[in-house]
Amino acid sequence: MKTTEIISKLNKIVEKIGILAAVCIILSTGFTVGYYYNKLRESMEPNSWKEVKTLQNTSVAINESGELLLIDRKDGDFTIYEDKVGKTIFEMYAAKTYYKSIEKP
Repeated sequence: MKTTEIISKLNKIVEKIGILAAVCIILSTGFTVGYYYNKLRESMEPNSWKEVKTLQNTSVAINESGELLLIDRKDGDFTIYEDKVGKTIFEMYAAKTYYKSIEKP
């Protein structure tokens, strides 16, 4: 065999090993990212919006700064939202009440 034939065969073998190595690295990276994504997602606190707050157990108020307060009637804990949130909810409620008042009975 000539050295050029040996070199060409070695190049083909190295090329196949390189492709196989790249595929293995890509797969292991994907599995690692997926594993740590699930771990991170499980460790995060559950979203507080999943809990429905009804008027029977919650009071709604707006303070002097225009911020919206949701107050738990049982223990007095409260959550403060920006003034934009309070205004938006008020405008939605006012529009709903207005459209109900102009409907024909």
